[in-house]
Amino acid sequence: MSKTALQALSRRLCQPAKGVTGRKMRKVGSVTALLLLIPAGTLAAAQTKTPAKNAKPPQAASASAAESSAAMRSFTSTNGLFKVEFPGAPKQLSRPLNLQGGGNATMYQYWVDLDNDDTTYMVIYNDYPPDYASASPQALLETMRDGVTRGKTLTSDVPIELFGVPGRAFTAVDKDGWQYAVHQFLDGSRFYQLIVVNSKNHPAGMTEQFMNSFRILGNPNAGAPQPAQPPAD
Repeated sequence: MSKTALQALSRRLCQPAKGVTGRKMRKVGSVTALLLLIPAGTLAAAQTKTPAKNAKPPQAASASAAESSAAMRSFTSTNGLFKVEFPGAPKQLSRPLNLQGGGNATMYQYWVDLDNDDTTYMVIYNDYPPDYASASPQALLETMRDGVTRGKTLTSDVPIELFGVPGRAFTAVDKDGWQYAVHQFLDGSRFYQLIVVNSKNHPAGMTEQFMNSFRILGNPNAGAPQPAQPPAD
């Protein structure tokens, strides 16, 4: 995706953080744009689709030198009601969002950049108004997936669950070689996204550990040893 396209998409979906410019703006804008905001009527009308056949979860890549020296650290968000392991101390950012179709929300981001910003591990969440989306969870998640992968090539896609919370796991690549691994979960009206973005020259070797460490706090089954893996073929 070109710089112009990324900036246009970022402006349309959210405002870039103050003081974020140049290459950093392109990266933050690209990742932030993964939060798709769709008119409520579109979500209500979304239809269930057949999952992609033979879809596979992201394969573990060889860790870069920066990742090899970065220890995974447990991070807990008491407000976000989740915990996850990051390869370092995450930066944090929140910003207001005007939802398409009406309504407001706040987006919360937590992320760690490695390899001179060529690899990013991120968690994003936001709460939708109770009546904002009336589609089934998987129909909503599919619609979100379609927005994330717009302008990219979808390389894998499969429905998943995290201790009963419906989710979706997919990967994509853009024309510039940026690779995206995404796990999305819809817990009631709260939408979580786990995102790993890396350039083609910097494999993200901690993707599996990052994704599988995610837990939603308050879930009575969250202590069970069950990672968020796609079902067997």
